[in-house]
Amino acid sequence: MSTSSGKSPFGDGKRRPRKKSASPEAKNLDEEGLVVSPSAEVPAKGLKTPAPAKSARKSKETAPSSKFLPSRGLALGGWMAGLALLALGLVSLWWINRELGRDPKILSSASVLFSSISCPTPQAMGRDAFLEEVRYIGHVDQELNLLDPSLPSILAAAFRSHPWVAEVERVEIFPGTTRLGQPKAGKVEVKLRFRQPVLRVPLEGETLPGEPAEREVDPLGTLLPARPAFSGVPTLATRRQGLPPTPGNMWNDTIVQGGAKVAGELAKAGILERVKGLRSVGAGWELETAKGPVFWGRTPGFETAGEPPVAEKCRKLGQWLSAPVDTSSPDLSKAV
Repeated sequence: MSTSSGKSPFGDGKRRPRKKSASPEAKNLDEEGLVVSPSAEVPAKGLKTPAPAKSARKSKETAPSSKFLPSRGLALGGWMAGLALLALGLVSLWWINRELGRDPKILSSASVLFSSISCPTPQAMGRDAFLEEVRYIGHVDQELNLLDPSLPSILAAAFRSHPWVAEVERVEIFPGTTRLGQPKAGKVEVKLRFRQPVLRVPLEGETLPGEPAEREVDPLGTLLPARPAFSGVPTLATRRQGLPPTPGNMWNDTIVQGGAKVAGELAKAGILERVKGLRSVGAGWELETAKGPVFWGRTPGFETAGEPPVAEKCRKLGQWLSAPVDTSSPDLSKAV
């Protein structure tokens, strides 16, 4: 049906305005005023427009290879630079160490003589004689290299081998330095704990000319080096034999070891000098003092049931020795 006459095609007799045809540019605008392709489909309101799919061929041609990623190349370059710096540092350290080793000033400050070691000395023995014996027994060179990392252990073993040394507590190495061209000598300090004589043991039989007829032991019964003078050490009442071949070894004799244990406890209590001698009596010990004999009891560590502890025995003995009035000697093996 033709509608050119302007009549309504709906048969209501009303004229309706004719819609203007949109221009080609207006047809290409969407609801938001954006230009769209005539062939593009306008999505429904509220839906996102899907991105146009790229062809597989174009994606394959434009995707960069993982081998040529910039981040991987930078990481590889960083590793190579780090390795180069590490190698340069090692070479530099090697060269510096070599040059320092050639410098006579550095060499003179990095070495000391064994005789210059700072350390305590045992009783009745000079420092030079003690250090010479330590060096001889330990087979250590006279000149010490302070830069040797094994030097502390070498010195500790050498001092520990001396019969007067009970423990090497510390070995400190102080390498020399050079400031303003003036070398400062290094030094070595050694801290020691010595064995303490607590009992004199008379030897059975004749001794060779020049050898002492009595020897000393420490609280463990270890034979100590002979020394010319004895002071403040009680004497074992019976002569013994089986002398160890060299000082520093334990005297394998139950009487010597038992007497040494008793004397060691008296030394801890500070009353050893007030005891003149020890005698083995049956299973126990008798102490000889200026005020008379005192029965001690069994060897420390082998007490019977009900026997007072060592500390109580030493306390009672000290009180009796210090009492101004002479009283009967106490029996230290019995509890009061």
